[in-house]
Amino acid sequence: MIGPIVVLLISLLTSSGGGGPAQPGPVEPGDPAAAHIGTVLIGGRASWVRPSLGDRYLAMRLPKGTVVRICGGRGCVVRIVNDYGPSSKIRPRRIADLSRADFVTVCGDPILGTCKVSAELLESIELPATDTDG
Repeated sequence: MIGPIVVLLISLLTSSGGGGPAQPGPVEPGDPAAAHIGTVLIGGRASWVRPSLGDRYLAMRLPKGTVVRICGGRGCVVRIVNDYGPSSKIRPRRIADLSRADFVTVCGDPILGTCKVSAELLESIELPATDTDG
């Protein structure tokens, strides 16, 4: 189950006012989503993933290309969402899967497994299509 804040964020980022969903793009000053930039939108738990996924890996239940600041007890990182997850059905309290390097920066020792974090929306950008999309 996706939380109401995530549903609100996704609807704000994807609404175009013209009937169909808009592609993620920069948030303009008049855009309703602009009111949320710089505010903590969601809190929960984060885990880390295998190093082979890269040092800048971030999976969240937000549109790919969304720029967020993830903060925990040890620090913060700014990353672009580049994958969708973690599953809300399997791990409802988990809001992010971080690279191992980012987990160390934000939470500390990976042996913890998960830690408490908050996510702050910074902006939404448009990512180029790849041959693996769709």
